Amino acid sequence: MFALLILANVLIPARQVEQEVLRLHVLANSNTRHDQQLKHAVRNEILKQCGFLFETCSDAEDATQIAQEHSGFIGSVARKELIRQGCLHPVSVRVGKTRFPTKRYGTVRLPQGRYTALEIRIGQGQGQNWWCVMYPPLCLTGEVVSADHATMEQLKTHLSPSAYAMITEETHITPVFRFKIAEILGKWL
Repeated sequence: MFALLILANVLIPARQVEQEVLRLHVLANSNTRHDQQLKHAVRNEILKQCGFLFETCSDAEDATQIAQEHSGFIGSVARKELIRQGCLHPVSVRVGKTRFPTKRYGTVRLPQGRYTALEIRIGQGQGQNWWCVMYPPLCLTGEVVSADHATMEQLKTHLSPSAYAMITEETHITPVFRFKIAEILGKWL
């Protein structure tokens, strides 16, 4: 019988991280230089005008609910910025699960996975995207994204010690390999 490989000390913390953050995902209309500039302008305006919505959130579930309740406002901020930039692309806003690759934000490394995200799609949404974390706040305008002390404390409070160690890379996590059949036989013997 084949051995069942269990990586519990890696998978469980990664799943917990997925559940404890709300990510921001902005998709550009296309990869043209102009559309990429529009994406950054929308991102900056969203962070500037909508960041306050998430300041008093107690957890990711609360942040997700606020994102859903204020999606109309968030969409209007994005549309106004596009119009200010002379662009008439439509904007759609949704809150839902999205697959993300592993990403580093300053001293924090989020593992790949399916995260709840506030997604802002500009036009066709066929261009390169940009993402950060709305809760806890790991977003800053400009190209630099980092976590301040308060954000790190929120993460430490909401995550298990192993999940926190994983994202901050404070310790090296070594996978534990176990044989399921040996566990079953061990219970009987």
